[in-house]
Order: sequence, then C-alpha cells, then structure tokens
Amino acid sequence: MIVQLHDGSSDPQWVNRSIPNVTRIHSPAIYPVRVKGRMANRIRTLREEKQLTRAALAALAGTGATQINKLETGERRLSDHWAQRLAPHLGVEPYELFMDAGQTRTVRWVPIIGEVSCGNLTEAIERPDGFVPTTSGGPRVFALKPRGDSMNLLIDESGYALVDPDQVDLIDGKVYVVVNGQNETTAKRFRASPARLVPCSTNDTHTDIVIGSEPFTVVGRIIEVVRPV
Repeated sequence: MIVQLHDGSSDPQWVNRSIPNVTRIHSPAIYPVRVKGRMANRIRTLREEKQLTRAALAALAGTGATQINKLETGERRLSDHWAQRLAPHLGVEPYELFMDAGQTRTVRWVPIIGEVSCGNLTEAIERPDGFVPTTSGGPRVFALKPRGDSMNLLIDESGYALVDPDQVDLIDGKVYVVVNGQNETTAKRFRASPARLVPCSTNDTHTDIVIGSEPFTVVGRIIEVVRPV
C-alpha cells in the first residue's frame, strides 16, 4: 500500500513523499472519544493583538497564509505540533492557544492501556493499569508503559509514553508507536531521508528499521513522557 504522507500545506517539515507499506489510521477502539465540529482557538485573537497579518505570521512560522486561515477557523485541527510552531510568535505558551482568555490549562487523566516495546518489534501487550495526568494532546490520548532500552535517551522504563492516535502523519524527528501485521509493536524516532525508524539509545547494538521492508501501521505519535516524582 502506498500512502501519501503530506497534509497538502507548504510546511517543509512534512514528509512530501510516498512511502510503501505504511498505513495511517485513527484508532477509535483504543480510546473511543470523538469530537464533532470545529474546535475554537485563540490564534486570530492573539495575531491581531500582535498586529500581524496572516501572511506575516505564516512567514514567521514557515508556512502559508492559507494554512494559518484554516487553523484559525478550525478547518484544520490545531495540533500540539502547530501550537508549538505558532506560540513563540504570538507571545504565549503553546497550550494557551487552545484556551479562552483568562482560562488555565486543565489537568486531565488519561488511561494506561498497556505496554510498548522500546527494542525489537514485540507482541503488543494490553494491560490496563490506571491513569496518568497530562495537559497535552487531543481528546484520545492514552499512555503506554515502555519496555526496553532502544529509546532510553528519550523514553525510559521509569515513565509512561503518552500517545496521540490523531497524530499519525510521519514528521521527521518525531517519535511514533507502530504495529506490524503480526501485532508486534515498537516505539522509534522517524527519519525521512532515507525513510526509517531509528533508536535513540546508549546501547549501540540497536539498529534502524527500514520503512518499506514490511507493512506496518502508525498507531500514533508520542507527544510526552510522564515520569513519577
């Protein structure tokens, strides 16, 4: 299967290429919460306070005015990725783009649904184990317990990896959970040229996984690691 991994914008960080054997899915069975309609945000309000045109903000963020318009109107969902890109130019923290003026970001609890291998592809383990707090991500975020050391420079076994199943477009440098046809999973960083999944580890015996060598599905992007105090 060939999937075009590009969102149609002029954003150079998106992988503007076709990659074989990659499926992008939304996974309602994992955490069945749906959001209907358009979600409000503060981009336009803050942009106008800064006396920036859409074109000016787009230039600062390295995108196009059409993309800014779609984000402002809710035609395109404001992801954490876009919030992080726009917030510095609007003088706020990324989470403040999602709120009305005067609000504070609400801590919510997301479910721990199982484990993910940070090593070789290993059979997925579903093991519900309570909840962890976060202020990040979309409404369907869930947590996984990492096992293994192939990502220990970023993710270790002392914490929980928060996965957003609505962020399945592969972006160079971001970390994803993937599953193959044998229901084996792993968490790795995506690199675009050449397309591959790479470890981030103090253990140099771990090797890259070349994309296209076998079919796999992108479950979601790891957006945060929560560690106990």
